Amino acid sequence: MITRLSDAPLHQYICTCLSLDRMIIANGKRDVNRGQGSDASALLPMRTQKIIRTFGGSVIRWIRKNTGSAVCGMTISTERLTIRRVRAGDWKAIQGIWADQSRSVYAQYDRPSDLEDASVERRIAKWASFSNGNEHIFFAVCLKESPIGYVSLNRRENGYEMGYCFHSGHHGHGYARESISAILDLMKTQGVSRITAGTALGNTPSVRLLLFLGFTQTGTEKVSFYRDANGDPIVFDGGLYELRLNP
Repeated sequence: MITRLSDAPLHQYICTCLSLDRMIIANGKRDVNRGQGSDASALLPMRTQKIIRTFGGSVIRWIRKNTGSAVCGMTISTERLTIRRVRAGDWKAIQGIWADQSRSVYAQYDRPSDLEDASVERRIAKWASFSNGNEHIFFAVCLKESPIGYVSLNRRENGYEMGYCFHSGHHGHGYARESISAILDLMKTQGVSRITAGTALGNTPSVRLLLFLGFTQTGTEKVSFYRDANGDPIVFDGGLYELRLNP
């Protein structure tokens, strides 16, 4: 029987339960607002009540100290996709995504990625090491269990900065919209107030995606990741975007 907050299985259990319960309550409140329910708080499952009764206020302090919120261990299922935290074993799939991206006409608008096996494996293992916390969040977007893209969220002042990349073989099907919309809904239930993102103004599909998701452009910046044959920086205009989740 688990009786200590330091037990790893309890860590995972609490994170998952609180994430699910918050989403249930949020959905219940939406139903109440539409006149389709009664008291949303009555939807709180017994599992979270049991956790609170067993450990008291210490469980809330422990969650805040160790995870920041309940996103750790969370898996999201949409109509077509499974969205989960990146695992070390995803490195080969993400290597393929980066190789595909490097051949894109939009590659000039992003930092080059080292595609050597050892480098990619090491980098993805580091991403996976963050899966029990919420300072740096890396979601794998999976179609039939295979990653077709990823979404990153790195904590910044008053929120998170978001990045994303999807294999071009799966462009044009709305997978980015579907997955990122679900992730943003989750972050909103966690009380996150602000998400920022940056993309080249010349990357029309990325700009269109952010606007569809509700982001607004807040500014521009000059960006350069490459140099020309003379060694001079190749500069492009980057757009700065922001989404207020909980104004």
